[in-house]
Amino acid sequence: MNTKIKPVYAIFIVALVGSMCTHIILARATAIAHTLTFEETAQISTKEKNKKPKDLLSFSIQPHQKITGVIVLQGEIQGGYFFEGNILLNIVDVDKNIVFKSYLTAQTDWMTTGPVLFGGALDTTKLPKGPAYIELRQDDPSGGESGRPIKYIQIPVVIE
Repeated sequence: MNTKIKPVYAIFIVALVGSMCTHIILARATAIAHTLTFEETAQISTKEKNKKPKDLLSFSIQPHQKITGVIVLQGEIQGGYFFEGNILLNIVDVDKNIVFKSYLTAQTDWMTTGPVLFGGALDTTKLPKGPAYIELRQDDPSGGESGRPIKYIQIPVVIE
């Protein structure tokens, strides 16, 4: 019986206490290691894992949902994410690279920090298959030059 153990790459997430920073460290282990799954590493913006972000009041896609084809996205968000009635929609891969950019449109008055209904469609047919994130990003025409941090929420999904 061959019991030789091959090197295993594992991803460890180290959260700094009292800090909002999360570091992802790729470590090489020569013993049996627990490889974290996509679900274990998924984060929703700056909120704790598996905790709904306070700004996103409702959304038609649930965390870790499998999505395919053309889907209708609807939700309600608060906190001033809109500019000229749009909120940015990005699809982000597991390495946090943007693979698709679009926007969703406000369906109620968007000139508020209060709740705003929004919606639109997403065609997943030409997107890479596998784990990804739907990212709702604050539409900031200054590109962050206003000095305020740009807010975003990432919802982990699986594209089929």
